[in-house]
Amino acid sequence: MNRKTISHPVFLCGMMGSGKSTIGKQLAEDLEVPFTDLDELIEESEKMTIPEIFNRKGEKRFREIEKQQIVKIAGSVEGVVALGGGSLQNQQIVDHLKLYGWLVYIDASQVEILNRLSDTTGRPMLENSVELEQRISTLFDQRMQFYEQAHFSIQTEKKSVEQVTTEIVKKLKIYEGRDYH
Repeated sequence: MNRKTISHPVFLCGMMGSGKSTIGKQLAEDLEVPFTDLDELIEESEKMTIPEIFNRKGEKRFREIEKQQIVKIAGSVEGVVALGGGSLQNQQIVDHLKLYGWLVYIDASQVEILNRLSDTTGRPMLENSVELEQRISTLFDQRMQFYEQAHFSIQTEKKSVEQVTTEIVKKLKIYEGRDYH
């Protein structure tokens, strides 16, 4: 990683479907730093997909694996990291991530998330959900207390990926106290 670019990794948090991976890839490219997707790391370490882990091991075990990966990488990862939607499970994880990097909340509305996920498959938290809208509302209620503790948030509604990453870079410049690009 080019240390002149950012001094700490950037951890993107937010609901599933908020665009963390898409935004993360573009942000990493803009900053000329590596990109890491936490779900991909978990799939590599477990040698199965996220839905397979949920089906075979259950959500509780998945969250344990997810927490282990976060703790493992937080102090050594470089660049931009897209976290899973439920990665911020408790205060300890939030504090840990904020200790090692910039925590950025990718803020998409419940309506936007519902639109993005309504025809999506392969998301274990939603596959068995009878009422998608209610499930999304419940997840927002459970997770918002952690998302809101991010160093800063970026609203994504009616914005292109490029507009979102430009905003993130501008805010990082303020937090980093430096000018790059």
